[in-house]
Amino acid sequence: MTKLFTRKSKNTSDGSDKFNFKMHFNKIGGHLFGRLQNLSRAIVLPIAVLPIAGLLLGIGGGLSAAFQNLNDTQGAHIPIGLINIFVIMKAAGNVVFANLGVVFAISIAFGFAKASKGVAALSGFITFAVMTAVISGLFFPVTRDGGLYAGFDPWNLTNGKSFADNDNKYSGFFANILGISNTFDTSVLGGILVGWLVSVIHNHSYNIRMPRIFAFFAGERFVPILAVFLGLGMGIGFFFLWPALLKGFQAIGQGMGAAMNLKTEAGLGEINGADFKPTVGGAFIAMFFGMTERLLVPTGLHHVQYTPFWYTAVGGTWMNASGDVFSGAYSIFFAQFGSSATGVHLMQTPGTMFMSGRFAFMQYGYPFAALAMWMLAKPENKKTVAGILGSAALTSFLTGITEPILFSFLFVAPLAFLLDAILAGISFMMAYCLNVVVGQGFAAGFIDFSFFGIMPQALGKATGFYWVFVTGLVMAPCYFFGFYGLIKWRNYKTLGREEGALASELALQGVEASLDKSTKKSGNKALNLLNGLGGQSNIVDIEVKDQILLATLIDVKLISKPLIRLSGTKSIKEKDQKIEIIYSDGAQAMQKQLQDEMKNIPKTNKEVNSNTQDERLETIFKGLGGRENITVLDNCATRLRVTVVDINKVDEAILKTTGAIAVVKKGNSVQVIYGLEVGNIKNNLVNIWKV
Repeated sequence: MTKLFTRKSKNTSDGSDKFNFKMHFNKIGGHLFGRLQNLSRAIVLPIAVLPIAGLLLGIGGGLSAAFQNLNDTQGAHIPIGLINIFVIMKAAGNVVFANLGVVFAISIAFGFAKASKGVAALSGFITFAVMTAVISGLFFPVTRDGGLYAGFDPWNLTNGKSFADNDNKYSGFFANILGISNTFDTSVLGGILVGWLVSVIHNHSYNIRMPRIFAFFAGERFVPILAVFLGLGMGIGFFFLWPALLKGFQAIGQGMGAAMNLKTEAGLGEINGADFKPTVGGAFIAMFFGMTERLLVPTGLHHVQYTPFWYTAVGGTWMNASGDVFSGAYSIFFAQFGSSATGVHLMQTPGTMFMSGRFAFMQYGYPFAALAMWMLAKPENKKTVAGILGSAALTSFLTGITEPILFSFLFVAPLAFLLDAILAGISFMMAYCLNVVVGQGFAAGFIDFSFFGIMPQALGKATGFYWVFVTGLVMAPCYFFGFYGLIKWRNYKTLGREEGALASELALQGVEASLDKSTKKSGNKALNLLNGLGGQSNIVDIEVKDQILLATLIDVKLISKPLIRLSGTKSIKEKDQKIEIIYSDGAQAMQKQLQDEMKNIPKTNKEVNSNTQDERLETIFKGLGGRENITVLDNCATRLRVTVVDINKVDEAILKTTGAIAVVKKGNSVQVIYGLEVGNIKNNLVNIWKV
């Protein structure tokens, strides 16, 4: 492996070797960015299961409590069997939230593993379980006076009292995890750290070799063994460090809560959201969060931004009537939703506030932005644009999935993206000021709004959901007139406004693919890249260096950035007739996929006509100085690479009559650029070279 900061650049004109700081800084930045993107993708995996768990916990807990209350206070005769069904639903949802740490440990290990992902996931579970058991064991619990006490307590967390004492039971420090009592609930942070460290060990040892006597433990079997020792070490580390980390998180949450006038502490089971009064500082904190989250969406790092607020004590803590502690917005909201309390207003915390701000602009802002883009489309494109943007607008309203609309303007209308971020921030600010506490399961669409905004209110837990309709009336005209004015003023080439039919078709295809991410078209990254670059006939040359794929095009106006983005990149830059595309995992693999995709492209009529094809091949030989002048015949992605005996016999003019875009001569080497059809050309030349 090449060592960082030791590689030198090429000699400069004065003969000295100079270190290229910019190149290495970009390399480090690209590496870090790629890792953060991987973390963001891995985090999405466990998040996907939480909406259904939230529904089970919220609906099961809310309805079982409501029905039981009607039986006890109103003399209703709701069957106990029906109530028990909802009790089971609550238990099924609660078990997921009670074990978020192990869920994240398994998911992160699975997501970061390069191979044998099942082994990595198992190792993640083993490490987390061992770590949790070691933490409990390090207290060296002893039994005296009929109670269980800590024999070793360096932080004096128990104050010399038994674990069962109410002061310890409700302190928030101790929990029962995976059946292991009197341990720390390291939750999501512990799970992410465990998953990441397991993946590092796994990727370096899943194919390890052993001496013959230990061969049984080689390869994949070695990883779970290492996981046990990793869990042991992490357990010791967390035992001494976690209390300080937890107090630090709580301090951050309480600090934000104080700045935003949010209740970060309440009595057992108390829900006092009706006492909330907004502050100016809190309003701007909410706006800043909303803006930065929106700006991070194109990078995929927005999941990393909100995770601490949703799943750790940074987003607040709340204790139910049984003394169970819930940390982070997600757990707090659904625990309060499923509680037996009625006639209350759910509480804002530093985390729950960051859910409620999404609903107004996702349900009402984005559809009206789509309406503005449709109205500005060319008349001949309006029908097609209406179908695509109409589907995207409905998707945004119902589910809160905004990417199809976002990526239709992100790369072509940067000021519109900036406006989108500002308006999203205002949406968050209004939700905070109006005390809107609507939870989020999958995304901030009308479906979630109904389950986690309207339903809790119907069960006696106010959410202020009606304010979303009011703020939506603000978002709709702001998005419509803002987008309409910016697109006209800057003449942005949004959907249906592109120059030329091909460009319009490619742009529409890009949005269609992002709408239906389950389609084969969307999944074929190489095909998306090929079409995004304007098709095979538009490509002159493709070069690859580390993470950069550089495409030289005939007409750069034919590209579709939304479609190129679906090939797995987040960075696209235009340089004259060249497009620079950065792939965080390296561009070499994408170039290979592009070559494979090229082989699947149907031959044109010109290629099918054998007489025309034979004449073309003979002309190429003539341009290269004849068959006898050729010693090596090969190709790369777009170039015919030839080694000749006499470079002076090569006729560039003749080669260009065969469709060559350019000819590069150096020494005895000739590179004839034909584009992506070069593979077929080379194969046909080889077949008749010696004939």
